[in-house]
Amino acid sequence: MSILTGYLEKIEAWVASFVSVENWRFKTVLLCALVVVLSFFNNISPLKSFGDFYQSVFVDKTEHFLYQTVEDRAKSLTSNFDYEPYSGKESRTFRLVAPIFVRVLGISHISIVLYGLQLLCGLLFFYMLTGFINDLLKDKSATLYAMLGIASIYLGACFFIDNGGYGDLFSYFFLFLGIYFARKPYLVFIFLSLAFWNDERAFVGSGLAFVWLWWYPQFKANEKIRIKFNWSMIAVILAWGAWVAGRYYLMNVVGMKPTYNPDGEFAIRIQQSIDSLGFRLLWQFEGWWLLFLLTGAILWTKKEYLALAPMFIAGAASTLSAMIIYDSTRSGTFAFLTIFFCLAICKRYLTDRQLRLILLGIAILCFLHPMANKTHGMGFFLM
Repeated sequence: MSILTGYLEKIEAWVASFVSVENWRFKTVLLCALVVVLSFFNNISPLKSFGDFYQSVFVDKTEHFLYQTVEDRAKSLTSNFDYEPYSGKESRTFRLVAPIFVRVLGISHISIVLYGLQLLCGLLFFYMLTGFINDLLKDKSATLYAMLGIASIYLGACFFIDNGGYGDLFSYFFLFLGIYFARKPYLVFIFLSLAFWNDERAFVGSGLAFVWLWWYPQFKANEKIRIKFNWSMIAVILAWGAWVAGRYYLMNVVGMKPTYNPDGEFAIRIQQSIDSLGFRLLWQFEGWWLLFLLTGAILWTKKEYLALAPMFIAGAASTLSAMIIYDSTRSGTFAFLTIFFCLAICKRYLTDRQLRLILLGIAILCFLHPMANKTHGMGFFLM
């Protein structure tokens, strides 16, 4: 027996023991939270933002960074504010979920309360996601590997590391809940609407939710994939329409003005993104690209073009949105539903051991890859 085989068998035995207990989902959440913190071992720069948070909230007694825009908007939901261009504050006009939440509940100490709520929702996200992935894979060991891979990328880490008020965790969580409650169209509508009004990039990412709600029920039933609508898909369409109509009303009737950077962000970012395309594409999902490419190859080989095309188009739309704005890691992560497609497909066409080994490799790669959401002055493409 080789040394590598020996190590692998020890890992597999430990994982099998870890997930064999009744409360394995709760233990998985705790392990993922630990992995999130440890994953910054080779890029501690993002952790320095906690010092900025402490200075703003506990020393200066103000709301920290983007939490200030939540406070401003909560005081006057439809006013126009003159924020400094390129500050990150100027593009949050229609991100109304947090301001309404703060206004309705009369919350003070906004930075502390919303960050604390984000931590709790992040742990709940891990717990629900563990169950969701296990339902896909029917394999607790593979589920643990997948969860460790997710905990080691921005999707899993944002609940902890985002203390600047971006609110990315809430947007990702709402998108996830939109497919988690696939059998309840009214909840699909509610959660996707919350995602859109928390961050308009979720509107683009919801294309994958629409495809999932169309594709997965047929795939699970082992039916031939064809064009077939259901009520949950209609709920997505209604959520799209309600958001577009609501934004049109706020802009053209109420008079709220979207604020853009003066030189046009697309014109600035697209050339810079092309120059650093590898970084832009890699850093949202890191090791998960192995599974994405493998899944694409499987669908192409099986001639499942009707399934492959909408997945590719929806994923490409989210990728494009990441290329044309500053924070590409945050933006590109809105395509995270792609992970679920790939897990479901690979579960069908690979053996259990093959899938476990691939997911173990992905988890290791993601853990070793530096978290690329902030580097304090080392280049825009690291965002």
